[in-house]
Amino acid sequence: MYDVTSNAYRAKMAQAVAGTGTLPPITTIVVGTGGLDANGNPIVPPGTEAGLYHQVLSKAAPAPTFPTLTTAQFTLTINPADLPANTQINEAGLIASDGTFAEHSTFYSKATDGTTTLTVQVQMQL
Repeated sequence: MYDVTSNAYRAKMAQAVAGTGTLPPITTIVVGTGGLDANGNPIVPPGTEAGLYHQVLSKAAPAPTFPTLTTAQFTLTINPADLPANTQINEAGLIASDGTFAEHSTFYSKATDGTTTLTVQVQMQL
């Protein structure tokens, strides 16, 4: 699994630290089906993308937890009614309140089955 903070959000972090900008909070979590290469392995996000490769769901971001001092972890619960059965989720992302694509995670596919909830975690390491 790969978690990459986008260059655009990293630039906002640098400006906020310098006192010349503000850091917009994360407000949206998205999931998609385009995070694997032709061999079925997670793609390493380059950090330059402006969104997921193939977004299929968007929800309000839950409050994060902090498993370490420098990591914010967002956990999304996908309910059976959110996506059709057999949807192969293999990427997730975080979007800030100003629309900046902030974080891109890719991972091996997790399939929805239409009857159980699915949990996806996205970690932003600072």
